[in-house]
Amino acid sequence: MNKKHFNLFVRIFCAAILFAVMLLYVINSKRYAQATLIGLKLWATTVLPSLLPFFFFTALFTATGVSVLFIKAFKRPAKILFNADGILIYIRIMSLISGYPVGAKIISDLYLGGVISKEQAKKYALSTSTSGPIYVVGTVAISLFNSPKLGAVLLISHYLSSLLNGIIFRKLPDNGLIAPLLQNKADSVLYNAMFNAVTTLTVLGGFIAVFYTLSQMALDYNILSPLIKVLSPVYGDELSRAFVLGLIECTSGCKAISVLPLTDKAVCTAAQIIAFGGVSVWCQTMAYLKKANVSFLWFAISKIVQTITVYPICYILLKAV
Repeated sequence: MNKKHFNLFVRIFCAAILFAVMLLYVINSKRYAQATLIGLKLWATTVLPSLLPFFFFTALFTATGVSVLFIKAFKRPAKILFNADGILIYIRIMSLISGYPVGAKIISDLYLGGVISKEQAKKYALSTSTSGPIYVVGTVAISLFNSPKLGAVLLISHYLSSLLNGIIFRKLPDNGLIAPLLQNKADSVLYNAMFNAVTTLTVLGGFIAVFYTLSQMALDYNILSPLIKVLSPVYGDELSRAFVLGLIECTSGCKAISVLPLTDKAVCTAAQIIAFGGVSVWCQTMAYLKKANVSFLWFAISKIVQTITVYPICYILLKAV
């Protein structure tokens, strides 16, 4: 099969899947409309109020040039740890504070603004895709697990696995900024920052609602059963089910774990789900990284590496506390 025929086959296959999903939605529209509503409520009650201020202030930092101070202050640590320009530390800090997909958005903005190169965008994307404390501690640990203590363990293990990612991929090239980071005009900063924050969060809400619905469809029609069976010898039946749900939509997987006994294995699995982010987060992130010419393969490798390394880190932390 030549490349032309293969591409045609892929398009037809994807179209068939999309048609099947729409057909299933129509057949059981009441159930899946309710599932979509639950996804939207999840976004509106937990994600929107907690992330909107962070997205707004992050956009302000980038737009007003305050980020230049971060670049200068962390130039040497960035070089030692990641063999990178100081701007990587700025992107990491904003991502660690705000969560998905802020890191990808900043990388996209910097690349499109001619500040960083394609090679830098790829390198930075591999270690700046992280969740934030509001989600990890507030939503997962407190709201779902009812345990602030576990929030600290999950958050630290998440941050350390992200740090390890940066070190693992440090040998990728970084020749410094290709243009200075400029300050935007004062009269447009506030509007642009709010517009970008609201637009990003609205798109995020759409992804959460749609993929929450898809996860329910996958469960209803046993689409996930083969993968659950493959993972069962490693995680057990219930944890495998939760883990696979998390591969689609992070919150769904963590919610499924919250009703199980919170053993060390369960908590470490939750850490893996948060690190992986789910297909929903991947789609949000790649929507920005694609603009920076970052390949899906590189991003996927980095998330898989982080998903693997976070488990032993989380386990060690659980034993230490």
